[in-house]
Amino acid sequence: MDEETALVLGVQLLALCCIACSLVLYLLRKMSRKTVDAVPALRSVLVTSCETSAGLQLCDRLAAAGFRVFAGYKPDVRSDAVESSDCILPSGPSSGACALLRSRVKQRESASTDVERAPGGIVFVPLDVTREDSLHEAVITVKRHLPAGEDGLWAVINTADVCLKGRIEMQESVQWETLFKTNVFGTLKTARTFFPLLVSQKGRFINFGTSNGHPRRQGMTAFDSARHAVVGASTSLREDLKDSGVHIIVINTNNIQPEHMFEPVRSSGKANEQTLNETFMKTILPEYAIHTLLDALLDPNPKPVYAFEKPSVFNYNNFSKRILKSERYVGYENI
Repeated sequence: MDEETALVLGVQLLALCCIACSLVLYLLRKMSRKTVDAVPALRSVLVTSCETSAGLQLCDRLAAAGFRVFAGYKPDVRSDAVESSDCILPSGPSSGACALLRSRVKQRESASTDVERAPGGIVFVPLDVTREDSLHEAVITVKRHLPAGEDGLWAVINTADVCLKGRIEMQESVQWETLFKTNVFGTLKTARTFFPLLVSQKGRFINFGTSNGHPRRQGMTAFDSARHAVVGASTSLREDLKDSGVHIIVINTNNIQPEHMFEPVRSSGKANEQTLNETFMKTILPEYAIHTLLDALLDPNPKPVYAFEKPSVFNYNNFSKRILKSERYVGYENI
């Protein structure tokens, strides 16, 4: 074999190796989690309560990613009616989470140097999922604040849950009634009330499911009973609404403990930088959980059940590179 032939063969082998490597990288990427670069237009999401730790974090992260977020908060019965459009909030416990979110939005806007920042925003909506009148008033508020050209909600994320721990012989009946009234009946009432707004967008109703994957713990009997009822209701709702185009999705929380997810947000006084850092650095939902929820929101054909699962060792490095690099873009790929 002469020198020129050897050179040609070497170049051909190198080209074949490059093609093979490209094919392997493509397949590895397809095996990894589906992702998106930025939130498409016309995506309005209702988070039924920003006053739980998970709800507060979701409102902040979804708004940062470009969603228009309707953040539900329980109105103070001692206060007069509130105008959501002006973000005038009542005094009392309900004002804490809202004040934190407003300060968070202002902090993000002042720190942003990108003139084309994603158009996410937060509208505060008085909402008590246990009250029919509050739910119907919330629908009116949401309709009034939908952007031009948008006639419904892309998703409703149900975070208005309570978690009351205690051994069965130590709990009062009123605690069980509170659990089922809020977690189960509140879920059904919310689904029924906001169903028309979801139909127009062929949107999705997202509930949190059970904690599969770790041993049952003492003191969670009543909560787990209510949680399984929510999962069962979601399964039946999925069958009832399958012809409407609305997706009923359950996200199993797995190793993320519900007493942390649904812990009430407590904030006294005016929100400041230290309060913000202390609250938002809790990271009740880790990045992989946020990414799972975004998958459930943005997958063109969402699955009926997702789970908060840590990425495998095989995909960990790939996943780490997709962590949010800024609060405008979600570091996802390939939708």
